[in-house]
Amino acid sequence: MANILIIEDDKLLSDAYKLILKRHGHKVSTAYNGKQGLEKATEQAPKIILLDLLMPEMGGIEFLEKYNKQGKPAGVSIVILSNLGDEKKVQKAMTLGAYKYIVKAHAKPEELAMVVDHLVSKDLSRSI
Repeated sequence: MANILIIEDDKLLSDAYKLILKRHGHKVSTAYNGKQGLEKATEQAPKIILLDLLMPEMGGIEFLEKYNKQGKPAGVSIVILSNLGDEKKVQKAMTLGAYKYIVKAHAKPEELAMVVDHLVSKDLSRSI
């Protein structure tokens, strides 16, 4: 299906997302802060990045700024996963190229998998 990178500092949550996405047939890798995420995004060229905003070492906004600066590849969808209610940060993330914002507390891992599957099918339909 798709190569997905989860950038989330909560290991338990990251593992839950990884498990459900693997069950949906995706190849999934994880990073636990924005710095690791930037390295993996550069090495692995994922099609979808699931990105938390508040993390140690480098948060999601800084990740987006650096990822864009180094030349974000075309066709990469970034979904923000956060409980942060700061509207300015959410808007900033969207301005920096995030496709969607999901509140973690309101989304079950299965619902997240459905969003990912939709993005994958949308991308596949563009190539037909």
